[in-house]
Amino acid sequence: MGLEETLVLIAKKAKDLRDAGVVGRVQIADVSFELAPSEPPAAAIVDDTPPTDPLDDKDTFGGRIPRRRGSDRPQEPQELDDV
Repeated sequence: MGLEETLVLIAKKAKDLRDAGVVGRVQIADVSFELAPSEPPAAAIVDDTPPTDPLDDKDTFGGRIPRRRGSDRPQEPQELDDV
């Protein structure tokens, strides 16, 4: 077995080894590596405090100010008719 095949085997089998309770120093062929215990999934951090600015509130504007179509184009000066 070549080095590339050994590394691919390690990558494919690492989770199965951890699930079987294998942790610590492991040797497969000529490759020795440290298999750390699996970590529990990180809990999502939820911020329940409402934003102080309504423009930042995702329930109202979602952090974006709505604009009328075409409002991003430069305005041309309007000519006034003589009365």
